[in-house]
Amino acid sequence: MSRRSLLAAAFLFIIISLALVLTGGFATSIMGVRVSARSPGSAIGAAVILALAWLMAAYRAGGVVDDLGRIEIGLQRRAPLVVLAVALCASGLALRFFSVSAGGADASGYLSHAEMWTTARLTRVEVLDPVADWADARATVAPLGWRPAVEAGHQVPTYAAGLPMLLAPLLAAGGAVLASLLIPVSLGLAVWSTGRLAYIAAGPSASIIAAVWMATSPVALVESMQFMSDVPVTAAWLLAWVLLVGERPRILAAAMATAVAILIRPNLAPVALVPLLFLVLGHGPRPPVLAVSTRDYDGAQSSSQGDPRLREIGIDALVWFRGRPAAIFAIPVALAGLIVALLQWRWFGSPLRSGYGTAAEIYAFANVLPNAAQYARWLLETHGPWLFLAPVGAWWPRRGSRVRRWLLIFAATVCSAYLIYAVFDGWTYLRFLLPALALAMIAVAALIAGLVEKMPGAARVVMVLLVVVAGAAANLSAARTLDVFRGQQRQSRVALIGRYLDGALPATAVMISGEQSGAMRYYTARPIVRWDLVTRDGLNPIVSRLTTVGAEVWIVLDEWEEELFRRKFPSTAGATLDWPPVIDAGDQPRTRAWRLRDRAAFHGGVSPSTDRLR
Repeated sequence: MSRRSLLAAAFLFIIISLALVLTGGFATSIMGVRVSARSPGSAIGAAVILALAWLMAAYRAGGVVDDLGRIEIGLQRRAPLVVLAVALCASGLALRFFSVSAGGADASGYLSHAEMWTTARLTRVEVLDPVADWADARATVAPLGWRPAVEAGHQVPTYAAGLPMLLAPLLAAGGAVLASLLIPVSLGLAVWSTGRLAYIAAGPSASIIAAVWMATSPVALVESMQFMSDVPVTAAWLLAWVLLVGERPRILAAAMATAVAILIRPNLAPVALVPLLFLVLGHGPRPPVLAVSTRDYDGAQSSSQGDPRLREIGIDALVWFRGRPAAIFAIPVALAGLIVALLQWRWFGSPLRSGYGTAAEIYAFANVLPNAAQYARWLLETHGPWLFLAPVGAWWPRRGSRVRRWLLIFAATVCSAYLIYAVFDGWTYLRFLLPALALAMIAVAALIAGLVEKMPGAARVVMVLLVVVAGAAANLSAARTLDVFRGQQRQSRVALIGRYLDGALPATAVMISGEQSGAMRYYTARPIVRWDLVTRDGLNPIVSRLTTVGAEVWIVLDEWEEELFRRKFPSTAGATLDWPPVIDAGDQPRTRAWRLRDRAAFHGGVSPSTDRLR
């Protein structure tokens, strides 16, 4: 084996070790021989042995510096290709673990909203409205992800329209499977944009470090494996900045990307002022609007000779309109804001009211300290302390510092928007800050690259590769610990039970549900009643009313909801759930479905069978 082949093999085993960290190992049989690998330790050991073998061979031949220099030159020259490869791998990883299931509020909300767009309607008619005469009926028959419209008998989406608009044509063409491509592709775009911005702002080494960091970020990965808006909005914002700060800025394209970001996440619309200010202050291109000279007027026997206004412009002067780039940028962004305002006016009765409520209901300065503490803790748990060095990296005196400062201002603005936002519990809500995290990664990558450049030539490439491998390993290990890669397995039960019920339920069925209320309506197109919004004494009248009009009542609950359901309705016989369910789906967690009329049969001696779905 040649000297350089040893080094290449060492890198291969490093990649294998990262794959083992990611997957937790594998076991298979080849020609009757069992082959397994559970721990990355063996692969790491092989990589170390091969690296030492290369070092000994290179040292004897006096080629250590030469070999490392060639690798460094190759990485510098091919950094854009490396970043592209990392982006493609990130998309492939997200696609591999993507959950097509419409489980929970977010996935079912976005998919059902997208489905509404395919019908070219702005609201959804609620079929239970004519018979729902109990207290708070309009609220209780709206599943998670939906709420009552201003117009009686109709429901409107809770979530913003941008992501469903993007999903709608894919959903119409190929269902949820084709629509699921959008989120992993968005992750690839976000990773590529992160690497590209780092290349512009700090050079090739920083671009590779930042791209790998973003590609393996636990929060980016978990949000790219389900129908969520965080990765697409991050990709749109990052792409907008790439288009703005490149060697050949494309203002209109950047404005379109920003408009998409605003449609996806309208509450971040104010942060568009940062790129706008970037252009207003003259950091973008300043194309000439008009150039005139005496030769133009003297040589042209036209009406211009008799027009005194033209002479007032100035002879041989190049006239620049500094506000033009900002105006080009502002028009699509303003149109996106107008679309959001019109939809909110139509859906919620005010252009300033979203599906989550008014600004006064969502934002409060009292939220700053709790949010700051939680975000800092989650950041330490998922990414370590390194991103807190972003301000140092942004002002590090080297290539691209001006761009990095603007990116950090934008990141700080995003963080500010969510520090005053409502307080949530759970590390995945770090997703709100994902655009800022990507820009912080660029700043820290710039700092690392700047420090590495001060090292001797042979050590530079080794240090960059160590940083990349160590960062990726730490991120992937944290992602495994946080069960990032089990989302597909956990959520598959919802699609299983939803499709089963769609074929088993009569047309008259009504489901009492909570966490999976949106998913059950999405899969079955049957009406639902939200048990979590029903009053303590309100379930009996609802069941009685539904039975009177000929509805067959079902109860569909996640396992964690069952005890809460029993406790909330102690006076309702059906809330005891003391008979076998018709369906039991999943392992950890589980979702089960009971047919209410089976209870009487069970206590009369006839036990219904339970179908186990796995």
